[in-house]
Amino acid sequence: MAMRILTARLGRGSDGLAGRALLLADCILRGFAQVLLVNRAPAGALFLTGIACSSPRHAAGAVLGAAAATFGAVLLRADPGEVRQGLHGFNGVLAALALLGLMPQGPLLWPGLALAAGLTAPVFMALGRWLARRTMPALTAPFILLVWASVLLVGKAPPAAPAMEAAGGWLPPLLEGLFNGLAQTFFQQGALSGLLVAAGLLVASRAAFVAALAGSLIGLGVATAAGMTDAAIRAGLHGYNGVLVGIALGAVFLPRSRASVVLTLAALVVTPLVHAAFAASVRPVGLPPLTFAFVTVTWTFLLLSRRLQAPPQPAGADDRHPT
Repeated sequence: MAMRILTARLGRGSDGLAGRALLLADCILRGFAQVLLVNRAPAGALFLTGIACSSPRHAAGAVLGAAAATFGAVLLRADPGEVRQGLHGFNGVLAALALLGLMPQGPLLWPGLALAAGLTAPVFMALGRWLARRTMPALTAPFILLVWASVLLVGKAPPAAPAMEAAGGWLPPLLEGLFNGLAQTFFQQGALSGLLVAAGLLVASRAAFVAALAGSLIGLGVATAAGMTDAAIRAGLHGYNGVLVGIALGAVFLPRSRASVVLTLAALVVTPLVHAAFAASVRPVGLPPLTFAFVTVTWTFLLLSRRLQAPPQPAGADDRHPT
């Protein structure tokens, strides 16, 4: 029944169970891809594989989260084009991954994940409409708000990463931190996961690939210069927000120009400092920092770009990440 509703609302002529399953799989994989602001199902498949290499349990939860958020959006009659692009699935992916570390084990774990991920759909739609009037993207703000609300209700913050220790030690610290910064965009840790995320970005967009590597690398450098702990640096905890900021500003929302490059580099320098300061400020109340630095830095520099008369370019239907 749910599959029939999905295909009917999305307006595609997918006949038979196999056709409906392929449509759902495509929406889910694009939801994974949109976590990193790209719209390619093969990229989403590589991202999902990267999560599975780190934690099969997290991969299963992320698929459930993407499916629940997608169905939630369909039931709320969200724009079919946005649903097909995965724009209503990526917050569900992130919510499920974070809440796997929050919810207690038991028979209600998976239904609870599905419910929480599904709730990202109405939050994304409401916040997206409000921000659209200000020509600003919602990004991962719905996921952040939902997880924080869950933390305050349950009283336990999800871990920022599966582990804080160095992951294996078979790579030099620089490369280990670089690839962990990519893996941490899905709250995972491990060079293989990071490599698969990098491969997915390369498949989807060379500009996004370069911007992501720059974001992770600059995050490493700034965190090292600021004297942050070596374990957190090597785990990629100071790089993942930079990965997202780099893609958002360097490959999606700003026009490609020298001024945009300067703005993006400045944002990448600021991002790990914002993350560290915010993480320290919310630690006493038990809130996880999540992607707060990504959202606030991206919004700030998009506003700054307007002041400098370099307005963000509108997002296209195929390769960009609209509201």
